[in-house]
Amino acid sequence: MSESSFARLFRILQLIPPYPRRTDTSALVRQLSAEGFNVTPRTVQRDLNKLEAEALGLERIGDSKPFQWRFSAKAKVSGLPGLGQPEALALLTLEKHLSSLVPQATWLALKPQLDAARKLVEGAPARRWLDRVRVVQRSQPQSAPRVDVEVLAAVQAAMIEDRTLRVRYRRAAGDTAKEYALHPLGFVWRDSVAYVLAMNGEFHDVRQYALHRMTHASLGDDKARRAPDGFQLDAHLAAGEIEWRLAADPIRLELVFFGAAGRSVLEAPLAKDQVVKVDGDATTVTATVPDTRVLRSWLLSFGEAVEVKRPRALRDAIAGSVRAAAHRYDP
Repeated sequence: MSESSFARLFRILQLIPPYPRRTDTSALVRQLSAEGFNVTPRTVQRDLNKLEAEALGLERIGDSKPFQWRFSAKAKVSGLPGLGQPEALALLTLEKHLSSLVPQATWLALKPQLDAARKLVEGAPARRWLDRVRVVQRSQPQSAPRVDVEVLAAVQAAMIEDRTLRVRYRRAAGDTAKEYALHPLGFVWRDSVAYVLAMNGEFHDVRQYALHRMTHASLGDDKARRAPDGFQLDAHLAAGEIEWRLAADPIRLELVFFGAAGRSVLEAPLAKDQVVKVDGDATTVTATVPDTRVLRSWLLSFGEAVEVKRPRALRDAIAGSVRAAAHRYDP
């Protein structure tokens, strides 16, 4: 075997993902060509057949071209090159403290590396770090909803390959799943729920689709459409879109906190332009923020420990919610 053939085979093995993810021959050809390998679809398919025959745990999915490939769930995939105790500790810390935010299917793809990391720190002093570190959520803890393994794999592939995503999706208010052709633009976790930000069909507005409401997902044949002019994922999130924005423009918020409640914004500001004035037991805070459902839920969580001064529309909305809640408890 020539040196170039060995290098190509070795690189192909590195590009094959573990279960449940997958790739196809066309994607491998594109990646290898981009890295300077002189390959054709026939060359790569021949290499894949050779590697499959070596009993390395490689499996071919489907009977039509381009074939899809992955390492099976039982394959002994090696750990990360150069994995030492610091890297192993970082991986295991992420696994331990992101478990409530990341769907379980994501950890399945990292299982070989995580198993290697566990063996490395077992019985070592570094193990004390894992035993002594905890993360506590400020909101009410909830279990992550179940996400189908194949759905997550299709979503990841669509994002990476910039292709359309065909899904069967059940809305929160409905029981019947409908077919959609999505053009994915982003992938976001909010608390324990994962969302795909995408355009639906020929529409240009960006909406969010919860992964656990997708009963099926597969890669489409077409490339995804480009994002609308001016769309940037970070700006989209900063504007409060993922938190159910209620108004197009940000609002200038003025709040008065009473007692210890004011510490929450002294230590963790609401915005870069926040201004705080403390007068005895009262802490007055002004800041520019998006008007969202999450903001209103957060304000209501303080009960009598906060008063909304401005804007007037928000003050009236919070007052109305408080009065309605009091009415429910009125005997």
